[in-house]
Amino acid sequence: MIEEQFRDHLIASHIERVSYNRALDYTLPYVVLTVISKTNEGLGLTRARIQCDCYGHSWGQAKIIAREVTDAIITMPINAAFASYRLNEIEGYEDDPGFFRVIVEADLHFVERETF
Repeated sequence: MIEEQFRDHLIASHIERVSYNRALDYTLPYVVLTVISKTNEGLGLTRARIQCDCYGHSWGQAKIIAREVTDAIITMPINAAFASYRLNEIEGYEDDPGFFRVIVEADLHFVERETF
């Protein structure tokens, strides 16, 4: 599945604290992945929008982890089945628990391979 490939690639890119949909704990910095949408585009192509919430103690720390996520997306190997991507970045602050957040949204187009 694309979610597993994407997470595995981030971890292989030395982004160690990556989880799905919610933080496992609040040890910073960390990244939370959320699949916003996933649709079949036809001709074997799938489109997935994945939101990467990058959290840090400071804006700078959150921005650094967001840049690492962006670099990992850009350098995703061809054998991971990606055809193209588009990135969007949004910055914010979470009052509770007082963390800074930078959102990297990846719009990925890829051939999803079935595994049996």
